[in-house]
Amino acid sequence: MAKILQTAVEKRKAFLITYLLEANASEYDLEQLTGLTLSQLEEEYRDIKETFND
Repeated sequence: MAKILQTAVEKRKAFLITYLLEANASEYDLEQLTGLTLSQLEEEYRDIKETFND
């Protein structure tokens, strides 16, 4: 069960990092993004989505 959860978190982090880099709207580079927690990545993603939706 723990392995499934770990895999899901890794996939979500990979998606968020890819999105943030491709959107080119993040103030972070790849190295900085990989050091962020999932919660921090989600917050950055929400901020950028809100900006694009405005």
